[in-house]
Amino acid sequence: MPRLLARTFRALVWTVAVALVLELTLIKAPMALTRWRMRHLLADFHSIYPTQSTWSDAQRIIARWQHWGYSRGSCSQTDCDYQIEISDPLTRLVTKWPERFWGDRYSRFIRELGRTGWRDSDMSLRFIVQDNRIVRTETYLNIEVSDSGPPDHYDYVLMLATQVRSRLRRAESIEEQHERWILGNDEQLGDHPDYKMGRPGGCEGCESVELTYVPSLSHSTLVRLTDYDLSCLTRFRACTAPYDVLPAVRELHFYDPEPATLPAAPAACRTEPRALARDADVVLEVEPISVEKKLDTSWTDVPIAIEGAHVRLLRVLKGVLHGQTSDNLVIEPYSGVIDAYTRESPEHLVPGRRAFVFLHTSSGFEPDGHFEAERCGVIDDTPANLSAIETGIAQDIPVRHPITHW
Repeated sequence: MPRLLARTFRALVWTVAVALVLELTLIKAPMALTRWRMRHLLADFHSIYPTQSTWSDAQRIIARWQHWGYSRGSCSQTDCDYQIEISDPLTRLVTKWPERFWGDRYSRFIRELGRTGWRDSDMSLRFIVQDNRIVRTETYLNIEVSDSGPPDHYDYVLMLATQVRSRLRRAESIEEQHERWILGNDEQLGDHPDYKMGRPGGCEGCESVELTYVPSLSHSTLVRLTDYDLSCLTRFRACTAPYDVLPAVRELHFYDPEPATLPAAPAACRTEPRALARDADVVLEVEPISVEKKLDTSWTDVPIAIEGAHVRLLRVLKGVLHGQTSDNLVIEPYSGVIDAYTRESPEHLVPGRRAFVFLHTSSGFEPDGHFEAERCGVIDDTPANLSAIETGIAQDIPVRHPITHW
């Protein structure tokens, strides 16, 4: 009996030892290596200053990650679209398995691996070089969370993404219509005019947060907003929410069990003129001559007061008024109406008081010189506002090739 107990004890010790060795060599070591690589790729992302970093900076990153990167077409200082993709070694191995391993057996295997500490994860960095400057970047960080519940539960992915754009509104022009939507509402720009954050709707298998920022965003703010906690790859307890990976998004309550209470609509537009001019398709300087008021009952049961301001066009500061041959325009400033029951502060064009008007092609341009301005579409014509507008227009740097999905 003592010998049997001794043999059993030795077998148990060897089993535990082998399991520990396998855990360290097949799970922990590869995840530690992946975390190390991601940390260095994140550092290289933080070393890029869009519109300031040069082709030499791009070449340095390309040389470092040449085994994980590839370009779309030719790559030179004139034009280069380059992407780096890294993932944990086990993920790369599993994706090469024969087709018969996919399906339910694959899902069960992945779930069990996740319970041992493996995190199916990947990270990518993409940048666009144009005329010797890195003008745009995109990053993705994906970490799969293995559900510890019943077998019929499913896994989900934590997704954190960033993208650089010259504007914080999605462009409607043909050359940029294939780009990703910019998530987050425009009211955010009143608090931070150089970035927006949001989550997509309809993703049942993921919890995702996306940051879109313009090149003028301060570098310290960018680092704070992308300071990923990569210990999520190696810690014993898995990270289960986006704010576990990125503490900066905790205060946004994107995935709270109960929806956060929406703040009251601001009394007036709080976005600074620089950001308004940067994001607008067309910027006008006008002199209002007269205003006509009417009640619109075409789409709600409650009459809506609409103002149509007859203005004289003084100059076009940005964009083109296609098909417009007269300096006499009719502009409808924002009425403040969202729906039949929701109202915000309306905006006005006052006769005798010059103003700057911001227009977007998504609002619809009429061929008869009739235009509708969206919220934050009218500000006073002052030297200070003009200076800020000129700065914002200069910050809207177009790219020849939009960032489309590969």
